[in-house]
Amino acid sequence: MSNDDIFSQSPVDQNNQKHCYKLYKGGADHVRNIMFVLADGAQFFHNYYYLKSGECIANQKLMSLQFASHSVRVNGERLLPLFKAIMLHQVEEVSEIKPDEVERYDKEKPIIYSFEIQP
Repeated sequence: MSNDDIFSQSPVDQNNQKHCYKLYKGGADHVRNIMFVLADGAQFFHNYYYLKSGECIANQKLMSLQFASHSVRVNGERLLPLFKAIMLHQVEEVSEIKPDEVERYDKEKPIIYSFEIQP
């Protein structure tokens, strides 16, 4: 089985609108690592095994993930569906978007404006 069969391709739907995350499409029920891609192209990944806890604020504009060695704060819009998918270890990659690209993203899906990754 090729990686094309296992992992979702570029997160774009049939209406050519982009999404801020990719879901794992493999045979197992979860993915092992989650990759955080910053708008400047920098990448950071963490193993789901070390995810200790998470919180999504009621207004769905802030999500906090606590890993054994780092904490990740996610600022965005409509984050609850993404939070639930992360809780189930189904998200392979999440990406920040540049402010000038907001219009290209699906307005009904989660949008990520920024990450704060701290040791």
